[in-house]
Amino acid sequence: MVPARSVRLSDPEGTSRSSFRRHLSYANVMATIAVFIALGGTATAAFVVTGKNVKNSSLTGADVKNSSITGADLTNNSVGSVDIKDGDLLASDFKPGQLDRGCSGSVGSEGRSGCAGAAGGHGRAGAARNPRG
Repeated sequence: MVPARSVRLSDPEGTSRSSFRRHLSYANVMATIAVFIALGGTATAAFVVTGKNVKNSSLTGADVKNSSITGADLTNNSVGSVDIKDGDLLASDFKPGQLDRGCSGSVGSEGRSGCAGAAGGHGRAGAARNPRG
């Protein structure tokens, strides 16, 4: 009996396809499919789920990531003073000039005397007038 010969397929570049087929296992195929589903699933969900799919009052502040909503996301006059809790805003949240100035404080104590400065240079002779005569 003659032993069976293995047929080797090769592409035009001469590399063997059998090495590719050797690494083609059920686990590798399933892992590749799982990656495509995982990456494609979130993209599909982001495309399919819109604001029309969300019921009113079903989202809370806990569902929104910090700093993910900006002024551009809100319509004019959609947030008013009734929507903001007392103590939530700081002076740093306002632009200069938006807040009233507070009362002036009391005058502070006088500061220490400074150090004596360096002596000035000599002027030209005859430049100063003698006030006595």
